Amino acid sequence: MHKLIGILLLFFHSSFAANGQLHLWSSIGIQVPGQQDLKIKEFGNENTVINQTDLIQTSNTTTAITSAGLTYYQRNNGIRIEFTTWEHSSMAFETFQSDHPILTEQDRSSILVSFLRRWEMLQFNQSKTRIETYAGLGYGYVLTEVERGTTRSLRTGFQFLAGCQITLSKHIYAMLEYKYILSRDADNVIGKKGQYLIDTSGSFTPFRFGAHFDTRHHAFLIGINLRLY
Repeated sequence: MHKLIGILLLFFHSSFAANGQLHLWSSIGIQVPGQQDLKIKEFGNENTVINQTDLIQTSNTTTAITSAGLTYYQRNNGIRIEFTTWEHSSMAFETFQSDHPILTEQDRSSILVSFLRRWEMLQFNQSKTRIETYAGLGYGYVLTEVERGTTRSLRTGFQFLAGCQITLSKHIYAMLEYKYILSRDADNVIGKKGQYLIDTSGSFTPFRFGAHFDTRHHAFLIGINLRLY
């Protein structure tokens, strides 16, 4: 075991020394939720749903999103681990005649691992400034909390990302990035007698992994990328 650890440490050290780069980055932006379907469930004995109401005319708010992580590049191929957090509110009605909407607060946090590919798009001859583009796919976990933790669901998530970074100095870059984040629905299957809980689910889109894996968010971010090595 000690020999194996030593071999791995030697491998990473030689990778960094040769062509490896380690980046620490942070970004902030806005997220635009996809269309959602909301349901109110009333529970009876033994986690039995005795009444379910499908809400209508659902609308969502555009809110802030923050993200931070580490990226390791070996030449033009990279791997990234990141933490992202955002929240938004959904508003819907029980019937068309309802005067008062039902407001549902949703908080989400994700830890995702992404595999990236980068390309050099443009370099200015008179300076060291250059623009690099990159794209990748990620997979991991998304924690969904509805109504400040009344309902909590930790499920798998997926993302597609693409962006560019502009050289500001030898070790500092500016980032522009787009993310398409896809997570599973927050469905309630357990509830106390007389308890009312709200399910959140996405709506149909060609870019999904099934009827219960279609809750989506579009994120537009700017940030700073610091090259550590």
